[in-house]
Amino acid sequence: MGSPDDERPEPDTTDLPAYVAFGRFVDLLDRLESAGIPGRVDRGYWYPYFRGAVGARLMGTLRFLNLIDAASEPKTELEAVVPQENRKQVLGALLKQRYKPIFELADPARATRLQLDKAFKETFTVAGDTRRKAVTFFLKAASYAELPLSSYVGLRSTPTRKRTRSKAAESRLRALDVSRFATGAESPPTATHTVSLPNNAGSITLIAQVNWLTLRPDQRTRILALVDKLNELAQEPE
Repeated sequence: MGSPDDERPEPDTTDLPAYVAFGRFVDLLDRLESAGIPGRVDRGYWYPYFRGAVGARLMGTLRFLNLIDAASEPKTELEAVVPQENRKQVLGALLKQRYKPIFELADPARATRLQLDKAFKETFTVAGDTRRKAVTFFLKAASYAELPLSSYVGLRSTPTRKRTRSKAAESRLRALDVSRFATGAESPPTATHTVSLPNNAGSITLIAQVNWLTLRPDQRTRILALVDKLNELAQEPE
């Protein structure tokens, strides 16, 4: 296994909008909140957690959102957006500032996906798959920050997605025949779920033998969230 010094220099992404997977960006903010913000958010910091192109794209995202300076040192904006209690509000303000031309060319509250694609094409020097990823990051970030999004952009708001997921989860739980093992007379059934990882990186199998009827509500929520995270990992862009 190499070291940070073995990697290629970080590419110049100052002219590119953010196009990393939005979940990776949130992971980085969560890690900065739990472990503290270092003096420099450079390759020496993120290399153990975000390898290759993901790390480089995260650095480009931090620069584009004006969260670090040219020397990779944190700005006050990074200090403000990291804490979860005000992250959505701060991120929403950052998006309005950094994507101001997009909001002027194609108001996300009313725009179609084609209008947003055209706005990104006219505003940034990105094309093809990179532009698609840039638009997707913007939409997911706007949804996370609870900014208004039209129903024509192909992405529902974060609160709606969470409610839909919760109802689906409860439906699955109600459909389980748990009466046979509610008293412990029988062992709970074993469920297996396997997902394939991108880039031919292999697969992950989750095996669960759980008595859903006796779980606390928070335990059920955390287990189902683990399944959702596993599925998101399999869908991560290459």
